Formats: sequence, structure tokens, C-alpha cells
Amino acid sequence: MFCQCKNEQNFDTLEPNTNICPVCTGQPGALPTLSEDVLLLALKLGKALNCKINKESQFDRKSYFYPDLPMGYQITQLYKPTNTNGEVSFFVNNYEEEKKIRILDAHMESDTAKMIHE
Repeated sequence: MFCQCKNEQNFDTLEPNTNICPVCTGQPGALPTLSEDVLLLALKLGKALNCKINKESQFDRKSYFYPDLPMGYQITQLYKPTNTNGEVSFFVNNYEEEKKIRILDAHMESDTAKMIHE
């Protein structure tokens, strides 16, 4: 999302640390850059959820200390998300009753890899 690393998943044949870069390992001086494709997907999601698409948004760092998070922090939109105040409508009971689910926000964030223990 914030770097241009490949996402190859040939785990049996790849050498360790093949799909990483200074950004995803959180090295000092490495500046993350948001992917334009990710931004467009977030805007499409906001429209699909009938959200207010904010003119300004920001990214924040949440510090976590997990073995599968080499950066030591997660990049998220905690305080100023891209999309806010949406809702999704749907029908139940054979189209007799309409229900609405309120969407507080839909935001972008980096996520840690999944740890697999065997």
C-alpha cells in the first residue's frame, strides 16, 4: 500500500526477505508513498457506502510491538479518515422491510502480515 514491493507468494522457492524494502521494514529515512490505486479503491468504496468523501485526510502512526510488525508501528487514518458518515440499505423479510447500517468511517491503513505457526 505504501511501497512498490512485489507480492510473490512462492513461499517454498523464495529466498528470505525477497518481498521487502526499506519502507516496509521501517528503516530510518525511508518515506512511505501512498499507492494511487489504493486511493482510487478507497474513493470507490466511499461512494459505494454512500459516505461523505472528505477533502482532507491524514495518516497517523499507531505504535505496536508485535513480532510480525518490523516497523514497530502501523500507518492508519485514525483521526481524519478518507470516508465518513455512510450507510448501506438492504431489504429483509422477502423485501417487506428496509434496514440501514450506519458506517462511521471507511479508512485506509497498512496491516501486518499474518503469522503462521506450524
